[in-house]
Amino acid sequence: MNPKTLCSPVLLCLLLLSGAGWAQEPSAETDERLVEGSASDGLTQHHQLVCGGRFCVWSRTETIGPCFVGTCYSYSLVVTDRKGKPLGASSDETGLSNGRARFVGPRQVEFVGLVSLEEDNGDDPEGRRREVGFGAAMMWRRLITLSQDGSKITSDTRESLSPKHQALLERRLEKQRAPAEPKIKGRIPEAVLAKARTLCADGNTEGNEELKPTLYECHGGGACVLVLEKTSESSYKELSCALKVKNGNVEHLELGTLLGEDEQQYVFSLDATRYCFTCTLCGYRGSSGGTQCISRERPGHMAFLATAGLHVDSAQSYPVQQASSASAGAASALTVHAHTVGHVSWGLDNWRDAKDLSLAWQAMRVGEDLRFQVEVEDELLQPAGDGPAVHSDHLELDFTGPRAHLKLGVLLAEDGKVQLRLWKRGEGTKAQEVDEPYAAAGTWSKTERGYRVEVSLPLAPLREALGDTKTYGFAMVASDADEKKRQETLLGNRGSLDFWDEYPPAIEEYNRVRTR
Repeated sequence: MNPKTLCSPVLLCLLLLSGAGWAQEPSAETDERLVEGSASDGLTQHHQLVCGGRFCVWSRTETIGPCFVGTCYSYSLVVTDRKGKPLGASSDETGLSNGRARFVGPRQVEFVGLVSLEEDNGDDPEGRRREVGFGAAMMWRRLITLSQDGSKITSDTRESLSPKHQALLERRLEKQRAPAEPKIKGRIPEAVLAKARTLCADGNTEGNEELKPTLYECHGGGACVLVLEKTSESSYKELSCALKVKNGNVEHLELGTLLGEDEQQYVFSLDATRYCFTCTLCGYRGSSGGTQCISRERPGHMAFLATAGLHVDSAQSYPVQQASSASAGAASALTVHAHTVGHVSWGLDNWRDAKDLSLAWQAMRVGEDLRFQVEVEDELLQPAGDGPAVHSDHLELDFTGPRAHLKLGVLLAEDGKVQLRLWKRGEGTKAQEVDEPYAAAGTWSKTERGYRVEVSLPLAPLREALGDTKTYGFAMVASDADEKKRQETLLGNRGSLDFWDEYPPAIEEYNRVRTR
């Protein structure tokens, strides 16, 4: 796979791993010195990423000029000495954002960041992504080794930090995306075909025979999907028109603003489990736009991936699904992991590896509660005691809504119970530090590798405080204390929680929530 940039928060907008090659030719002797910010030509930006030993690594952004999608840029890495003098080693690098980079040896630089497994979605920089229902992203590691003088890159390796979880997710995505051949399944009544052609030709009853049926299949409840298409002499697909047929009635498939605006022209494609639509004119400057897909089995709903058994390293767009019980919720919920340097937001020098501190968590709705189930790996357990709670092992739940920002501390209290404290409350930057009890229930227990927490938050007061919306900003963070009971590391995921009426959501609800 080709790693791509996912500029979405998992504590940071992280440094990504490009598939580009490294330029190996040393630069000519020069007096050039890189400085932070804009270069003298006004077209180049430099940002120092990390320094170690005798070397520093910089990101370089150069403005190429106007192009098809607006203004085009080139991105690269540059290796310099401590004074900013380029030494020759560089990389044509296309997926770099501010984030996690560090020297792990005198001449070795490590980059860790999220790689998205979601599909590219056209050239429209403002278009919606082609969603699968959650942030389908995994942490990758890239390790480069410099020559003694910094003039060359002697090795460049990449690896997934969650290979088993990634393989499972990729298999499920590939199964969903498998292309299928549209077929006419059954006889299309002549009256239905005539109505369909008239509807697709904006009411024109004549000269619409060029609209040919390419797909006709029926689903539960007697509803069928009919697709008419117009092709050019060179067999190029010019226009598609997807319709819903039921009891002799014919109407447009209700896509709403799925492609950006109502009634956008599109071309149709078929996957094993999806009907997909690519907007023909809604991209940048009238170009072809992005693609969105709906369920083939339930055409009124989005084609989101089933989450049962899946694991990811990103909390972006986490779907909080309704469940009849905690066990049923755990069986169907997505599991999110935090286990790499890219997940450490504070105290990196104190963090050794996943055994030192890592976590995996699920969220679900059970009854009227928002329930979290969290497994923390921690070599040294320090429950809450008489000292300040922040200096014990604990969890932090951070919520952001249209009305307020709340941060809750989940403390490991006596007798296997958890105690929740409200630690921050207010609007945005005006949120204030507090320390008050928060009404919620939960338990914790010691495990072989750390501890497990189950906590239930009543949804009604939480939503009342945050504001009524379908999506809340969210962070799940584990705080680790050392043997002297001092806080030493914060690690976790930052993203968002989606509270759909059902999962996958109806197209109408999706359009209402995911405004362009």
